[in-house]
Amino acid sequence: MKNMIVSQNDLFAAFKSIQAAIRVAELGAKIFIDPGIYQESIILDRDIELVGNGAPEDIIVQSHEVSCISIDTIAVKVSSITFQGLGEANQYGLVIHNSELILRTGIFSSTGESVFLEAENRISVFEKSLFHNSKWGELHQ
Repeated sequence: MKNMIVSQNDLFAAFKSIQAAIRVAELGAKIFIDPGIYQESIILDRDIELVGNGAPEDIIVQSHEVSCISIDTIAVKVSSITFQGLGEANQYGLVIHNSELILRTGIFSSTGESVFLEAENRISVFEKSLFHNSKWGELHQ
């Protein structure tokens, strides 16, 4: 299953949550996410691509957890998704562990810091992405 669809509105969609699709995704899979507000914390532990089916303002991932999205794999692509961290002041919108990330047209807002990058990270590319009401996290070794 290389292409998958996540939808909260489509009664026939195989996946209602993003993390459920990630759990069964093959390496290299593309997960297309329909508009909606997804209350979940995403953990990307395999090389896949998350693609919003619409404008980033229409596909929103909200989390009260430590991070909206945590990446711990070799290479990930994410596009057209908004991530809103709603938790404590020490929350990160995005945590990248030893990974390569390409983020296109993403929007991040967090009550804490937007992005936490570990020192061992490969390349992170942020194209046409916005970071609201937050600051960059520390570079930890």
